[in-house]
Amino acid sequence: MEILSFDKKSDEKIHLALGFFDCVHLGHRYLISRTVEDARACGQKSAVFTFSNNPFTLFGGAGQICTFEERCEIFAELGADYVIAAHMDEAFSRLSPQSFLSELFSRFGISALYCGPDYTFGYKGSGNVDMLKSLAPQNVVVNVCDFLLCDGSKISSSTIRGYLQSGDVRSAAKLAGKPYSVSGTVRHDYGRGGRIVGFPTANISPSPDKLLPEDGVYLTTVEIDGSGTEHLSITNVGGKPTFGESRVNVESYIQNFSGDLYGKKIRVRFYDYLRPVQKFADAAALGRQLEADCLKSLQARRKI
Repeated sequence: MEILSFDKKSDEKIHLALGFFDCVHLGHRYLISRTVEDARACGQKSAVFTFSNNPFTLFGGAGQICTFEERCEIFAELGADYVIAAHMDEAFSRLSPQSFLSELFSRFGISALYCGPDYTFGYKGSGNVDMLKSLAPQNVVVNVCDFLLCDGSKISSSTIRGYLQSGDVRSAAKLAGKPYSVSGTVRHDYGRGGRIVGFPTANISPSPDKLLPEDGVYLTTVEIDGSGTEHLSITNVGGKPTFGESRVNVESYIQNFSGDLYGKKIRVRFYDYLRPVQKFADAAALGRQLEADCLKSLQARRKI
């Protein structure tokens, strides 16, 4: 899969999925998969539009459910040939719907477009599906894909965001089609987990653009350096009140694992919420709780 900048030009005939695709949930996957299948049936290439940076920085600074790199990884898994990546800045945000479409159609050889019924574009989202249909060139087919429903309700990024912010990673995964995950390079911390508590942990600092779930302790797995193997783990998201540390941290204890992980890239996948972050009387009390967490995680894992 190749990444094309929105500022560049390509005459190759493509079928293009339009959206931001913040978390590439099941509804997004359906839309993108249809784009890919239709393009292949026509002997053409498929592409997905998204943003290469965090567009929320202009509108309140919220984190993304999936970073650009994570979205591209999923797009590739779905078979997309290209990603058309735009950079959201003040100038782009002020493009009128007409200007956005004019630039899109003048730069890329679009044969067909795919979007959801609620797709908006242009300044303050003032462009909608009806406008898209009316402004698209006559030789461009506009396909509006129906919403995908789960338990009778539309699957949406905002719903998934709400689940993550309340710690309900299980419900978020059901709508997203895969567990929420956080990636990062294992860094040196204070070493208290192994030295004082008896539970050595892998600490990562996720991208500042990444939305983290509600503070808490979670049932997780850890994949090391893209190995494809998931190791059962428990992960603390938040501070370390037992040691007087409030800095938000993501640290995972990998069960029945030994080895040096410093400098390695890991992916932490979240499967269930175990308990809130707590302050304990001392390291020994924390260690006893972590033993209970490990037992609980084994029991919870069997139910997933």
